[in-house]
Amino acid sequence: AVAYMKQHNENIESYITLLYQPLKTTMLKEHSLPDDQYQRSTWLTWQISIDKIRELYKQQGEKALELLRMCAYLAPRNIPLSLFTEWSEGKIDELASILEAYSLIEEGDKPTDRNIHQLLQEVLRLQSSKQADAEKDIVANIMEILLKFFDIPFLMFDPKSKELWINAASNIPHILSACSYPTKLTTSNKFRILINTAMILIV
Repeated sequence: AVAYMKQHNENIESYITLLYQPLKTTMLKEHSLPDDQYQRSTWLTWQISIDKIRELYKQQGEKALELLRMCAYLAPRNIPLSLFTEWSEGKIDELASILEAYSLIEEGDKPTDRNIHQLLQEVLRLQSSKQADAEKDIVANIMEILLKFFDIPFLMFDPKSKELWINAASNIPHILSACSYPTKLTTSNKFRILINTAMILIV
């Protein structure tokens, strides 16, 4: 809320008006969130920011929100931005800046990592699960990104590649998280490779 008001020079009165618009109440019902006051108000706050990103940034905003939805299926802390460099065609810093401006993500332990709130992850996953094949497509995209980023096929056949193994090991939480959701991909080759790699790294 504070990030939104600073970004758009809104005062608290006008922001509260936005927060309790009938449209927002309708959206809340459509997404069937738990009947919890904290979760309702928090979700509405994020939804206002998401709507504004779509309105102001158009295609770039949609790409930033796609990034946000993918982050919902990774571990919440220390997501490396470099993971998405190729996917974003080198524009990952710009996309991350849009989300940071509205406090949808924040800097992690390293300047190159980002954190996302776990409740925001839950809400984003709930939204994706209600759209036909949306969740499957997001998780498939993440698996593909992880396989390329960590060069996992190469890792599996060259245990002497110490630098690659260290990089992959530090990101085990993201590999396990991406593989933990009950999509139709649990029998795919990508899923098996990621899980096998994670198990080897853990051992």
